[in-house]
Parts: sequence; structure tokens; C-alpha cells
Amino acid sequence: MRGSVGRKRRRQPAADHLRHRIDRIDRIARHLHRTLSIVLAIVLLGVQVALIALAALAATPPAFRSVGTGIAAGATSIIISTPPGVVAGDIMIAQVAAHENLNNVTSPAGWSLIRLDKGGGGSITQGLWWKEASNSEPTSYTWTVTSQNEMSGAIAAYTGVDPGSPINAHGGIVSSNTTDVVAPSIVTTVSDTLLVGFWAVRDQTTVTPPGVMTERWDFDNA
Repeated sequence: MRGSVGRKRRRQPAADHLRHRIDRIDRIARHLHRTLSIVLAIVLLGVQVALIALAALAATPPAFRSVGTGIAAGATSIIISTPPGVVAGDIMIAQVAAHENLNNVTSPAGWSLIRLDKGGGGSITQGLWWKEASNSEPTSYTWTVTSQNEMSGAIAAYTGVDPGSPINAHGGIVSSNTTDVVAPSIVTTVSDTLLVGFWAVRDQTTVTPPGVMTERWDFDNA
């Protein structure tokens, strides 16, 4: 299974990406007011795509700090490393992608669900969660599922995100049997947003992010 980030269709927020394989990309854009947002794009091949917008604090866009990753094969849980160098007040975004359609994915305490998408060719499940970092973060976090699965996951830390209202908007698409994965458009209500995209791909394949985005990570769970 493989994961990766979505494709940017409009000049709005900035972007990041994850694929199963896991990839990550960033891009910053300015939109309406002087507040900030982060937008997440999620794509599963086969295939689910979601976009999420997080609101930030200052007159500069949110920034990527670091990422921790994890994989699991034939297991009912996945351990994902906490991003190195994370500090209190950072916003952490977690993605877990599993090889089958699952009704339940249980997150660690303190994590809030953004969205959980299922479907696509061959069946795949992907979830996104967020958490504000504390002064004493553990070295890792564990997600559990209802049956043995191949899973991949990552936790990315961002600075400059508004912890009081981090999610500005989100959306998603499920599709299959395609080589051109297009993330849906979303409408943010603040300016200087960061578009973050996560691709999760069921099959072993090469995922090429859009040229306007910066890849942050990329790995396979064979």
C-alpha cells in the first residue's frame, strides 16, 4: 500500500502530501483576510482524495516543522513516531491508511478526527486527525483497527496554526482505476493558507506530485 499528497487545482492555500508510500508537499498562497489556514489534500489509490483547511495565528502562513512515520503489516495497530523537535503549541496532523475498508479506526487519546474515508478500487481506508502538541509529548502514538491489515501512517508538525480553530474547511473524493489523481476544490474563509495534501495509494506504483508542491516524505509499505 502506498500514500501521497493531492493535486492543487486553484491558487489558494499552500500544500503538503502523504502517500502509502508516503509523500508530502507544501505550497503557500494568499487568499482573503490576514489570518492563516492550512489545507490538507488526501488521495487514496484506489482512490480517495480529501482536502482540509487549518486556520493559523499570525500574518504569515503556517510552516512545516517535521514528520514522524510508521508502517505495520498483518497487524491490528500501527505505531507512528512523534515528529522530532515538536514543541508545545504546534499542530500535529496524523494520517493512517489501511489496505481494506474499515468501519472503525481508533485514535490515541487527545486526537480529534478530521475525516475518515473508505472505498476506491480494491478497497482502502484513510483517516486524518489533529492534535495540539503539549509540553510533554510521547515518542510515538498508536492507532488500532478492527482486523489485521497493512498500514502506513505519518504525523506532521506545523508551526503558526491557530489551536482554537485549526480546521477551516475540508472535502474529499473517492475514485479508482486512474493514473491522474485530482484533489477536489475547497473554499477557505481566511488568507495566507497552507494547502496540505496526503495521498494513500493501495498499489505499488510511482506517485508524482504536482510541480507547484514540495514533497516532504515518500515510503512504501510493501
